[in-house]
Amino acid sequence: MPQLCLAVASLALSTSRPVSVVLLANRLSLVLPYLLCYHTLLSSAVVSNTELDSYLAGEYGIDQNNIPDKAVYAKKYEQWQLSHQPFHWFVEFYGIIKNGGFDVIIGNPPYVEYSKVRYIYSIQKNVLRTIDCGNLFAYATERAISLACEKGRVGLIVLLASFGTTRMYPLQQLCRENCDLIIASHYEATSHPSVIFVGVEAQLSIILSRKATLENAKRGHYYTTNYIRTYSIERPYLFERLSYSALKGDIWNQRMPRLCDAIENSILEKLQSKYQAFSGITEIQKDGLYFRSMGNFFWKLAFTQEPVFQINAIQQRSSTLSEIQVPKPKEVTQALIYSNVFYWYWSIYSDVYHLTKSDILGFPFNILLLNENNLHGLVDLAKSVETELFRTAKYGDYQRKNGRYVFHRFFPHSSKPIIDEIDRVLAQHYGFTDEELDFIINYDIKYRMGRDSGEEDE
Repeated sequence: MPQLCLAVASLALSTSRPVSVVLLANRLSLVLPYLLCYHTLLSSAVVSNTELDSYLAGEYGIDQNNIPDKAVYAKKYEQWQLSHQPFHWFVEFYGIIKNGGFDVIIGNPPYVEYSKVRYIYSIQKNVLRTIDCGNLFAYATERAISLACEKGRVGLIVLLASFGTTRMYPLQQLCRENCDLIIASHYEATSHPSVIFVGVEAQLSIILSRKATLENAKRGHYYTTNYIRTYSIERPYLFERLSYSALKGDIWNQRMPRLCDAIENSILEKLQSKYQAFSGITEIQKDGLYFRSMGNFFWKLAFTQEPVFQINAIQQRSSTLSEIQVPKPKEVTQALIYSNVFYWYWSIYSDVYHLTKSDILGFPFNILLLNENNLHGLVDLAKSVETELFRTAKYGDYQRKNGRYVFHRFFPHSSKPIIDEIDRVLAQHYGFTDEELDFIINYDIKYRMGRDSGEEDE
């Protein structure tokens, strides 16, 4: 908060007029009314909250034309006011809104799925462009941008998913169309390796933006950090470590890549030069491959044989294990999933929590472009990694309410030397320089090879 206050003070010193500021709370009861207001701003200030409430209630089907019985109408209208608590910015801040909007809006909106509050609080679909994002933080971000004046600053702490998943593409699109400057930093805020905010375990982004003028609309400049992990003792120096990289618009498609320097931009360009998503390869036979969809955060695991997961001595499919159809030989895809470069790519583009089929199928790789030596090399290395994983695995054995669980626990950090060889083969395929290969092999190595980083559990 001191940094935010300094930012507001700096803006105040740079202008001769008063600066208007909005602070968004993360309490649900305070943010819901903020989202709902009569969205057609009227040209006159001679209008009351009562009149606007009446207009807005009509959009929810509560009007006297539909409900002729005055007593029934009055009761439903009162219930609607209590549940939705509309707040009309045009009335409450007439001078500010009339002059274009607020100079600064900062806050931490609630991370709540709309489906969980829809039964008590509904939003008309035509009111917000981001309605399909399905989370209140997206709606709060849209409202913040709409309330800001031209060149106004908006700074929000939101979920990493805001710019990191295709589900949130409507939000990304809205921000890019309405802001000529977006500066994003991204943080591992769970216990891997430590939390940012005590009591909150979620991957987070801090999004700072400047609302565009009409002349600068759709001419955006975008800056981003990498995905930042930190130990608790490093927290006092967190912001000093930030390093931003300018993003080219064409590499921010439906997800913002999290990059911090020229090497990463170069690696990404080389990956995309070989791009043909697995999903687009239809002319070759495919085979099934198991992969961990959740579990160890620092290693991506795939198997040609199903690991042990037993309940009362009966083999079952673990909820963290999925299966995917990939081009033959499947060990090539298995090697890719093990690789450091895949872990890096997953870190810059995914939600950095789950490994999904789309993460695998969307990786920029075309098996048809792989030469024979590299293909056989990847197959052999994948087999070596899997052998090592099962050789060093231990059995978890727990008694739970519904029975005794026995399952494989893997320690993938012991396979790191073999995984590095996979990346050396991929470096030949993609044309990585020695410096780029060194970056990939050592990416996040402090956390991946640190204490307790290698253990994989159910």
